[in-house]
Amino acid sequence: MTNEKIDHDENPISFSFYTNNLNHLKKIDNVRRVYLEIPPEHNDVDITGPNTPNINYMVNFIKEALEISYGKDYEIIWKWPDITHDKLIKTLNKVRGILNKMHYSLPIMTGNFNGEYGPYSMNITNTESLESLENYRIITLSPELTKKDYEDIMNNAGNPQKIEMLVQGSVELMKSRYSILSKKEFKQIKNRNKFYLTDRKNNRYPIHKSISQEELEIFDDSDLSLINEINHLKKIGFCNFSIDGRWRDDEYYKMIDIYKQAINGNINEKELLKYS
Repeated sequence: MTNEKIDHDENPISFSFYTNNLNHLKKIDNVRRVYLEIPPEHNDVDITGPNTPNINYMVNFIKEALEISYGKDYEIIWKWPDITHDKLIKTLNKVRGILNKMHYSLPIMTGNFNGEYGPYSMNITNTESLESLENYRIITLSPELTKKDYEDIMNNAGNPQKIEMLVQGSVELMKSRYSILSKKEFKQIKNRNKFYLTDRKNNRYPIHKSISQEELEIFDDSDLSLINEINHLKKIGFCNFSIDGRWRDDEYYKMIDIYKQAINGNINEKELLKYS
């Protein structure tokens, strides 16, 4: 495998950070974009009851996020859920309308082909798809591509600055509208905020409730980590990288600095192994 055909001018490296944790916003000061997703009001994975999103809660969450980030050097992009049905879209548009009237106008990340920022769930795998989405400012490639796929895309990309790549975080695998527990079973659970699917090898897949309160989101059992590939990705033309910190602890934002150290050569191989 060679990189002889790749001849991009080196573009400034930028990082984006996905989060639904307001504490991250207080500490982050070294990213270009923050993709902010509103978490469910109650993350208890119970989807058996009445499922009406709380519009006031959603508006107040965004307002608080903007107040926290006032004066920061990053841009907040409101990330909508990867899968949205008509009822949820209507709710999100109502929230957006209320925020606009309050002069809180935010760019949107959505996979419905009408947004300004495209998430990895759009499953973009080639330059033809990239070129067809002219209205998008930034589009994240599918994390399922091979190393050669990424090289081929950068060889043929007309605008590499429009392309972003997820390099760290737990990838969302699927959504389900089926409850994992009955009402009776759920009431018997003491810790209602941490649920996992466990396979035969005892791998644990985290489960969270969607903002719609009608679906469960199932994430991969381990983090995607491309820290050992980050300099190769930079060399072949990638300049936008993202880290997914949704549902992570308050200190996960520090992964941004770790990746920057890796790019700048300020981290040794032993340290790299801790994060790969």
